[in-house]
Amino acid sequence: MRHQSRLAILAAAVVGVSAGLARAEQFLSPNDFIIAIDATADFKSSYPATEKPLGAFDNDPTTKYLNFGRRQSGVIFSTPSATTIQSLKLFSANDAQERDPASYVLMGTNDAVVSGDNSNGLGGENWTLISKGNLAPPSIGGPLNDGRQAPYPVVNFANSTAFTSYKLYFPKVRAGNANSMQVSETQFYDAPDAGGAQILPDFNSLRAIDAPGSDSAYIFAERPQLAIDGNLTPAAGTGRYRNGLDPGGSGTPISAAGLIVTPKRGKTLIQSFTLETASDQPARDPTAYQIFGTNDPILSEDNEDGNGESWTLLGSGSVPGAGGARNTLLAPIPVSTGTAYTSYKLVFPTVNGSTTSLQIGELMMDGTLVADPEWGVNSSGDWNDGGNWIGSLPNGVGQTARLLNKSTAPHTIFTDTAITLGKLEIDNASTYVIGGNGSLSMQVVSGAATINIVTGSHKINLPLFIKSDTNVTVAPGANLTIGNPVTVSAGKTLNQSGAVSIQAPLFVGAAASLVVSGGQTKLLGAPVLADKATVNLKENSLLIDYHGQSSPAAAIKSQLIAGYKGGAWNSDEGITTTSAIAGQTGLGWKDDAASQTITVKYAYLGDANVDGKVDVTDLGALATNWQRAGVWTGGDFNYDGFIDVTDLGALATNWQQGVSNPLGADSFEAAMASVGLAGSSVPEPASVGTLVLVSGMALASRRRR
Repeated sequence: MRHQSRLAILAAAVVGVSAGLARAEQFLSPNDFIIAIDATADFKSSYPATEKPLGAFDNDPTTKYLNFGRRQSGVIFSTPSATTIQSLKLFSANDAQERDPASYVLMGTNDAVVSGDNSNGLGGENWTLISKGNLAPPSIGGPLNDGRQAPYPVVNFANSTAFTSYKLYFPKVRAGNANSMQVSETQFYDAPDAGGAQILPDFNSLRAIDAPGSDSAYIFAERPQLAIDGNLTPAAGTGRYRNGLDPGGSGTPISAAGLIVTPKRGKTLIQSFTLETASDQPARDPTAYQIFGTNDPILSEDNEDGNGESWTLLGSGSVPGAGGARNTLLAPIPVSTGTAYTSYKLVFPTVNGSTTSLQIGELMMDGTLVADPEWGVNSSGDWNDGGNWIGSLPNGVGQTARLLNKSTAPHTIFTDTAITLGKLEIDNASTYVIGGNGSLSMQVVSGAATINIVTGSHKINLPLFIKSDTNVTVAPGANLTIGNPVTVSAGKTLNQSGAVSIQAPLFVGAAASLVVSGGQTKLLGAPVLADKATVNLKENSLLIDYHGQSSPAAAIKSQLIAGYKGGAWNSDEGITTTSAIAGQTGLGWKDDAASQTITVKYAYLGDANVDGKVDVTDLGALATNWQRAGVWTGGDFNYDGFIDVTDLGALATNWQQGVSNPLGADSFEAAMASVGLAGSSVPEPASVGTLVLVSGMALASRRRR
């Protein structure tokens, strides 16, 4: 049976294996991280009689050392006396550049060497790691300037320990399809940069080795990515993942080839996996499987043994047969686990007769997505295109959307339909703009919705509807701008902390509230407050921009009067603060016509210019407006619209509060004199209603009129 529609196949697989399980779907995609592995570490060192290890130490680049052990193969040698190696210079061999070493491990020992020739090099010696790392095979140089018989860049070691024997092996070669490893020269020196004396081995001590390691190998046209490319009907001999564990053809049985895959859609609860046979060679079909899961970061590299992580066995057994049919989807294999994982390892211990290769046409995994969705492309795009997300498309009550580090430049995510979320998290130094003709609603079934801005400056350019209690948290140094109207539904609370700027009207529904729990919130124009609606600034501030419109000072004053509530600041309407201290603090405000802004700020009573301190400047403002109608900046600290003895008492109570170097106890009388109020009697706050100013102050006031 040949299959033309992957979607149809996947739907059938999901229904057949996982009916009734919520949101079960095929969760692999072509751009997922995937690597080839061979989980069984073995060794098979051997070399031709004319290409012995001596060929790498004879100072003749026309000879070479070749080992059919391929990766992990190398050499052990001893020196006539203890030496300290500090640099290495390699030369490539005469042909087959795919055999060039691409990484190295150098170790030393002072034990007697017991490991034999063509062994795994683990004969019982205690080896000390000197250095390891990548190599840069040459592409130019040599007699024909083609990179053959050419020197590698010199490798230096920070080594000060002398050893009598050394082990050098090469975990990687230039290409995975190489049938061997080869070098023409291996030169060691006792100083950096191939300086000092060259260290020559005792030639009788040379031993070829193949350190235990993976035998995984493939060619690019049969790379593991082709197992998840979605192509179920490739041409014969193409569109498959083939791991040719023994490209040299020595007949070593296939064992434990496979792959590791990390779905970019995030953590998943796997329920089944499905294999498709490749386009040819039934003998290469897997006949048994083992599947593992992990939540560790993947440290294993391509063509290694895949054991660099802690893996949990999820299942094992036989692979369903296909009767030799090619490009055929096999029956889904159920996987039973109650744990979600970020990565899976699939190993095939046996195949259908081949001694050289394992191959599959396609791999699909079905299950439940459990990771919070994340914007997964480094570009702008449509919110409603599921291909742009790692995980499911986020849109629904209580759902989460994360805009994280996939973006390396400013991008816009647009939607022309309504989006509902329970959590929005943005963490990227590059700006995200969420815009379009749609809207964004924050709503959860229980608890509070959240908008978290961790880093960067970002913008929600959609109408924002607060349908559940919502916490907006903007970290220090980050910024959130909302470019469209914000509506807080009746009875709900919008709690903001950090730098939030609303560049459009704010509507607060009946018995709803905006709470500023930290930093300064910016609004465009006065908030529109329904019955019993509040703006609670706590110990923070509100900056109201009225560019392009008349000053909303009258509306702000009216809302502050409602919030003042006789000095208790515990009103259920207007602009208020639940952090007020009776007789000491409340909310002050000023209208700056030049900048067309109004600042409302938690302040000391008496701080007329809301600069955070009560000093002679504030006293001067009060004296100038004595016995007149006025506002906070003129000395009206009790919101009764008139500057009088009550306001003077509030200022006197808080005199020198907030001043970094406050003046002494008698400074207030001097300040009174400096503003023309000498001889005035200042009321005590507790009895201010029973005290009056002496006639000198009243006369002074009248002279200023």
